[in-house]
Amino acid sequence: MVEPARLFRHGYNIATQVGPAAADVIAAMLDARLHAPYSWGADLQSTRELADMLSRFPTDVAIKLLQARTDNGLVYGALSRSAGRFPRRARRLLSADPTRRAPAHIVRALERRVQQFISDASAHQCGQSVHLRNAESHELPDVLASPPWRRAPSRAQHLSLEERPDRPLRLDWRPGERERWAAMPITTGWWYEHDMLEVVSSARSIEDYRRSVQDVDQEPFVLALISDDIAHPILREFKVPRAVHSQVIFQRILGRFGADTLDAVVATMAQHPLRMAPVMEPVDGSRVAVLMMRCLGFRRTNRAAVAWWQRHADTAVEDLIPIALSRHGSDRMLAQHALHTIAQIGHRSAIDSAAVDYGEQSRTAISAMVGDDAIQSALPHRIPRLPTWLVPALLPAILLPDGSAALPESAVEDFCTMLAMCRPEWQYAGVRVVAETVDPTALAEFTWGLYEAWMLAGCPHRDNWVLHAQGLVGNADTARRLCQQILEGGWRVGESSRAALDAITAIGGDEAVTCLRAIAASSSSGLARKAGHRIRELTEPHSVR
Repeated sequence: MVEPARLFRHGYNIATQVGPAAADVIAAMLDARLHAPYSWGADLQSTRELADMLSRFPTDVAIKLLQARTDNGLVYGALSRSAGRFPRRARRLLSADPTRRAPAHIVRALERRVQQFISDASAHQCGQSVHLRNAESHELPDVLASPPWRRAPSRAQHLSLEERPDRPLRLDWRPGERERWAAMPITTGWWYEHDMLEVVSSARSIEDYRRSVQDVDQEPFVLALISDDIAHPILREFKVPRAVHSQVIFQRILGRFGADTLDAVVATMAQHPLRMAPVMEPVDGSRVAVLMMRCLGFRRTNRAAVAWWQRHADTAVEDLIPIALSRHGSDRMLAQHALHTIAQIGHRSAIDSAAVDYGEQSRTAISAMVGDDAIQSALPHRIPRLPTWLVPALLPAILLPDGSAALPESAVEDFCTMLAMCRPEWQYAGVRVVAETVDPTALAEFTWGLYEAWMLAGCPHRDNWVLHAQGLVGNADTARRLCQQILEGGWRVGESSRAALDAITAIGGDEAVTCLRAIAASSSSGLARKAGHRIRELTEPHSVR
């Protein structure tokens, strides 16, 4: 008898020539891959291909063979794709499984899909129209009636500007601010801080300090409290900690030692922007301007970044002009978004004066960029292509506010393109425009249907924007569903549950807090800790620890 491992090279021939009857043979080859030693089983591509062959057979045997091997993430994805291809068959088999090997969220998605098919078939038999009328072009928001990426190109002009030296780091204190920061009380909560208090009280020289402090994470706490004559040598050798437990520590350090700490504080900000963004409020300089430009694109640091730009726009906006007009670079879109935000908060004159310094051509380009609609100017360099599994006709309808009509399929595809443009740290402005001009409940249902379609396609990693979209336009029902998904362990295809926690947090409200508390109470220690951070973010928005 030929070993299954030796048959792999003939797998496609067997599948195409024999067809579904070869399911058992292909499953045997798949088992050989799954249970192979590392040197041979490391070929994940072959495992993926064999599982995909089984997912294409429209038979009960093929689905059952996949179902029995769902402990493997690649097979789990193949079962999801098989369920998407053959929803009625998969629903019947997976719902009746006495061993409960089928993930509950796949079964629920199949129930919704099959019910939709049944409703459509019943409507056709009764001679009724299955769908609402399509909205006319004049009823659509402008961004859908005429998508900006299909218009004549009017993106920001790209210019190569002369390089200028970076503005040095400096401090711009308000009256009494430095004294208040220098006197901020430091509380002890982490395990090592009680021991460090003894170091602070007993150290008489830098040698005493070095003998007592062995961990870079302990340095900021000691530095905030220790005497000046020992603190200055520590500052010269400062190393960025692995974690920042409290922004108050760095605010006290900055207040006590002023300009001597700027390099250390900015270096820490570059690695820990979430905790350090509020600490940068009195600090100015080109390096800080770029960091705060990036913080504007992150939801969790946006508030601190807006406060910083309100304070330093007159001097710092000049650092964004070359970035916004550059041809390449991941920061170009963030710089353009930052300029729009700075203009909206009342500093358009600062942008105009900074652009003039770079020449008339730059002034014209920046004026067109900031004066134009953010929907047009903030388009990414490459418009994403929608995945083949996304079929608008199979998704819940997006209704107009009065429920009288639904968006046509072309508009739905365009809206999905906008969602695909978004990233966790940046949201395309057109998404919010559409969300404000359609029925919010129908939009949330559509987005959840989009998520279920993504899940039935095997949760392809390149389409993770679907998960991020839940936080953009989801509602309380979305938060509950995501919570149920996490509690059932629905992230078995390599998908991080952090994205789901971020989506629940972005939805916000009392229901989101309830869901996060349920996750914190019943999940693993790592996930519970992340859920606890999200709870504090929603319930204590101004907490610093």
